[in-house]
Amino acid sequence: AGGTAPSYTLSNLKDGGAYTLVLTSTTNSGAPTFSVTGFSTVKFMGTTSLTAGKAHIYSFIAVGTVVYVSMATEN
Repeated sequence: AGGTAPSYTLSNLKDGGAYTLVLTSTTNSGAPTFSVTGFSTVKFMGTTSLTAGKAHIYSFIAVGTVVYVSMATEN
């Protein structure tokens, strides 16, 4: 899935876990939103906007009631 400002719901994450989401759609753009079942807060730790024509890797770390998100964009 993708598109302009895509929205994703993540489930089954566990406290202390680390997860990765790779977005390969070249039509993605804007800033995605993430909601995480069972966690109260999502905190972005760096660039979040998608660049059309590029792949993106999002990393998630679940700690307590917070999920921290960082990302990398294809050069």
